[in-house]
Amino acid sequence: MSDGGTIRCRDLVIGAGRDPHVPDVFRELPADRLIHSTRYCTRIAQVPADRPLRTVVVGGAQSAAEMFMALHQDLPLSRPTLLVRSVGLQNYQTSKFVNELFFPSFVDDFFDSAPEIRAEILHEMHLTNYAGLAEPFLDELYSMLYQQKMLGKQRSAVRAMTEIISARVDGDDVVLELRDRRSGKVEPLRCDLVLLGTGYEPRMPALVRDLAGRLGLADITVNRRYRVDLDDSAWGAVYLQGVNERTHGISDSLISVLAHRSQDILADLLDRRAASVATSVAWSA
Repeated sequence: MSDGGTIRCRDLVIGAGRDPHVPDVFRELPADRLIHSTRYCTRIAQVPADRPLRTVVVGGAQSAAEMFMALHQDLPLSRPTLLVRSVGLQNYQTSKFVNELFFPSFVDDFFDSAPEIRAEILHEMHLTNYAGLAEPFLDELYSMLYQQKMLGKQRSAVRAMTEIISARVDGDDVVLELRDRRSGKVEPLRCDLVLLGTGYEPRMPALVRDLAGRLGLADITVNRRYRVDLDDSAWGAVYLQGVNERTHGISDSLISVLAHRSQDILADLLDRRAASVATSVAWSA
């Protein structure tokens, strides 16, 4: 616990989410010049709103675009730039056929598939939850940029096909070296603040990896009911929520199956308790 206290339990459910992904190119930047989307609300409130800051948002999905739009109100004198590595901002795939892959019933089908098939499905579903924007929001963003252009007040910009190859501090500036993926041309972009809409680490969170190390686990795997595979003689259990996309599908981190995940874990807890009681009764007999 944060206050140094200790809580003892038999069963532990971890649903703290994945760790924020900070690309290596940004790791040397000072903490006060870098904001990940997971800390936007807290950190942006500490930034002076009365300064004409040059802000750069990195990423091509919903979180990056939302920060880009929010900067226009949160830092009204700023000049935001959105850097996108792909050909441009894209909308989510939201057809009713694709949405069926988020149904609770699909979790069973996905879990029972071979690992290589799971990987193929996740890849094909990428634009249903990642690297895309909700269509109404995409239209709103485009309209804002179009109006700026028509009125001759180009305050903000979106730069597609742009790759960041280095980031450093030079005096009072953060300098990003940008490479145009079409021409190969490299040029610097000076700014005051970098905001990352770069998502989350795909591997298990550091908290879970540390716990696995303490338990002597070489690999972290879960069963269909989200229970970590421990030794059969283990008295307690650890359950993982929201980090099992590779085995339970792309909906694992979403609220679409939250109630069903909770039901699965509760059922497993009750079944284990019942089995424990039955074993105790058998030994006493």
